[in-house]
This record gives sequence, structure tokens and C-alpha cells, in this order.
Amino acid sequence: MKKILNDALLASVCAEASKSPRLRRNHNFHRHEEAVQRLLNAVQPGTYVQPHKHEGIAAFEMFVVLQGALGCVTFDETGRTTGAVKLSARGPARGLELPGETFHTIVCLEPDTVFLELKEGPYVAGAAKNWLPGYPDELSALQGDASAKKRVAELLAEWSSLCR
Repeated sequence: MKKILNDALLASVCAEASKSPRLRRNHNFHRHEEAVQRLLNAVQPGTYVQPHKHEGIAAFEMFVVLQGALGCVTFDETGRTTGAVKLSARGPARGLELPGETFHTIVCLEPDTVFLELKEGPYVAGAAKNWLPGYPDELSALQGDASAKKRVAELLAEWSSLCR
């Protein structure tokens, strides 16, 4: 069955992201057991993705922004920022591929941002990411831990300014 990526799908996934406590929603084009993961990610300002890396010799991750804009920030093993780039559907940079073993996060820079993500599969819950120590975990920030929420707000502001 063919799978069509159109404006209606983008609008639907963005609406779901707006209603989600995480302020993001993905739409998979793949089944979990497939060798290549292909998915849309819709993100809203305020979503938090804990810095992490994907491990393995072929653990690349590719982002292509279809709508809106996001930033991608990379880190070394100590948590020091090593790079930041703005990706926008309007260019000049629309996408990037990160090699495996690269600590990174994304930050949403515009409402209703949607990006296509490609990475090696199959998806295995809990085994795909290695979290960078020293950053709040998403669950703490979502469950009302005041210090985690405050730290996340500070991080999002810092990362956004790096990617403007």
C-alpha cells in the first residue's frame, strides 16, 4: 500500500502534537521490525528532547525539515556544546545527517514544525538511546518536578538562542 505524505497528514500530526503533554507526535511509515525507520515528527515550541546518542556502527540519524524550523545541538561526552545548526523548510539548511555516537538534541523554533526522520531499525524500546548525564529526564519535567521544569525552560532558551 502506498503511503502519501501530504498537507492533510502534516496538519493532523501537528494537531496531535499540540494536544500531547510532550508537545510532539510521530507518525511512522515503518513497522517496528523493519530495517529502516521512516517517520514524521511534529513538534511544538516547548517540547524537550533529553540529549542522547544512538549507538552502533550504522546508528546514523537523518532529519529533513518539511515545515517550520528546528535547531539541532550536539554535545561531547561531558555535556559541553560542540555545535548548533538551524534547519528550516525555507532553507538555507533543510536537513542534516548525524553519525552514530553523537550526543544531540533538537529544539523547536516555530509552531507546527514537522521533520522527516530516517534511521537504522529495527526499533527496540529502551535500547535505542543512551542519555547524556547531567540533563533532566523528560518524565521528571512532565510530572511536575519544579526544578526539572525550570532547568528545561533554561535549556530550551539557551539551545534556541544557539540555533537562531
